[in-house]
Amino acid sequence: MFFLTGLAGNRTRLFIAISLIVFMVFSVMRGAVGTDTANYELIVEGFSADYVWGGMEPGFVLLGKALLSVSDSGVIAVRVLSFLIFAMLFLYLGRADKNERFLLIAYILPTFV
Repeated sequence: MFFLTGLAGNRTRLFIAISLIVFMVFSVMRGAVGTDTANYELIVEGFSADYVWGGMEPGFVLLGKALLSVSDSGVIAVRVLSFLIFAMLFLYLGRADKNERFLLIAYILPTFV
């Protein structure tokens, strides 16, 4: 998609949006694969008990508790968290100028997604 975006002169968001959709589907629909997914599910499920501060990121704890209170499942909460991350990336893409789109497709997506 980076190549197609370059051929289009980096004037369109379409190819980057297609990449984001594909990555979002993989991220949201995956099972407990990878090194961290199962651990995040266990951590989020641990928020249902009396959580003792363990030095975790406060935003992650608050968001995990909120998602867990809605879904009652750590698995679903982690999937919704993945969806929210991609929603923020779509928001970024919608507001990005030419240089920021290049940064997203050339560096952020290959490195972090």
